[in-house]
Amino acid sequence: MIDYQTYCQIRQLFTEKKLSFRQIGRELELHWQTIRKWAKRESFQKALAPKRPSKLDPFKGEIVRQLERFDYSASRFSSSSKKAATPDDIRSSKSSCVRSGPVPNPPS
Repeated sequence: MIDYQTYCQIRQLFTEKKLSFRQIGRELELHWQTIRKWAKRESFQKALAPKRPSKLDPFKGEIVRQLERFDYSASRFSSSSKKAATPDDIRSSKSSCVRSGPVPNPPS
């Protein structure tokens, strides 16, 4: 994603100086396809970040209940929520993780 200043530079080099996408890309150190995409746009529109679920979503109900019930500071809440996890919870979360990539060789 580029910022507004870079967009203005691209548009100026493309429309006024009539540089090619590749020439602009070299000058601004951007890929020529990125230059093409932004040079053809008539106005700058920042892309919206996609709405992603939070890692805490599964625990939201419990968090809200505890916050309503007790006067927690962030650090107190964090330490009490860590204590609430049982060894079975930790074991099941570890087993649900999938290892990707090659297994590193032990140092010789």
